Amino acid sequence: KPASFNAPRLQPQLRGLALGHRSRAPSPARGERAGIDITHLIALERVGPSRAGPCYNMRGRDITSHMAPAHRLFERNHNDGRPALTTIGIGDGGNEIGMGKISPGVIGRNIPNGELIACRVPTDHLIVCGVSNWGAYALAAGVALVRGAKLDPALFDLEKEREYLRIMVEQGPLVDGVTAQQTVTVDGLSFEEYAKPLVRIRDILGV
Repeated sequence: KPASFNAPRLQPQLRGLALGHRSRAPSPARGERAGIDITHLIALERVGPSRAGPCYNMRGRDITSHMAPAHRLFERNHNDGRPALTTIGIGDGGNEIGMGKISPGVIGRNIPNGELIACRVPTDHLIVCGVSNWGAYALAAGVALVRGAKLDPALFDLEKEREYLRIMVEQGPLVDGVTAQQTVTVDGLSFEEYAKPLVRIRDILGV
C-alpha cells in the first residue's frame, strides 16, 4: 500500500520557494535538516499530472491515487513569476515531470498513449533519454566533472547495481516498466544492455 501523503507538510516547502534565488531548508523544529541552501529541484522519472488532470502510467492507467503531489513544488516555483529555484526533469516516457516542456502532439506521435499520458508540468531543463536512470547518471557525472570532484568507483559497481535490482524485484516486488513483468530487467532491456551506457559514463569519468 502506498504511503499516505500529508498535504499540510508540503506548505513550508512551497512557501520557501518564493523567498529568493537560494531558499533555506525548513527548520529543525519541523523535523527537517537545517542550514542547507536549496538551489535546484530535480524530478527523476517522477510521474506528473496530464493536461486533463490525472497521472497516468505508460499503459494509460490512472495512478493518481498512488502519487504524492510533488508536481506542486515545480508548478508553484514557475507560477510565482520569479522562479526561486532551477528545475530539472529527467524522463523517458512522456508522463514525467518536465515533459510539459514538449508539445503533447510530439509526445503523442512518438509514445503509445502519448497525448493522454503527457505530463503538463514543465521544467527549466529537460533530459530525455532511453532510460531515465541513464540521464540521472549522466547528469551526476557531468556535475562531478564540472566541479572537479572525484567519485567513488563503487558508485559504478555493476554487480552491486544488479544485486540492488534483484532485491527490488524479489522483495518489492518491482516490475519492468515496459513489460510489467517481475524480472531483473529495465524497461524491456536485459541488465547487460541496460548497463552499457553506465560503463561508458564510468569510462569517461576515468573511475
